[in-house]
Amino acid sequence: MLTLGAPQCSTAPITAVFAPTGWRTVALEQVTFRVADPDAEAAFYQALMGWTLRRHSSAENVLDAGAAGSVVFKRGTVPAPAGGRGPAPRAIVESMGYVIEPWDAKAVERALRERGLAPVADNGPDGFESFHVK
Repeated sequence: MLTLGAPQCSTAPITAVFAPTGWRTVALEQVTFRVADPDAEAAFYQALMGWTLRRHSSAENVLDAGAAGSVVFKRGTVPAPAGGRGPAPRAIVESMGYVIEPWDAKAVERALRERGLAPVADNGPDGFESFHVK
């Protein structure tokens, strides 16, 4: 990894695609991987990293990675490498969820729509609020 400001590290500005929201990412809530064998992946990370199993099914395993967030290993097809060369990937990142501040569900939904996204609410019975966007 290069250090910010090192000659090899490009710090050229990136053109903004829309006005900033003012949100700050304060945590990674979850990352979901599509894998051929969710049980094998879960067992590997339980042994290697000490992650704890929260939920198990034939379709997916949800593990807690300490206080950092959750990791979901979801059963699915993992494509062969492009051109048939090299090793096949073990996992594909399917989705990620972030915790943002300040949180106001109505304001977040409005800001997402203003930026051309189509948020889909995914709220839990315990008051948990979130949106999925593509």
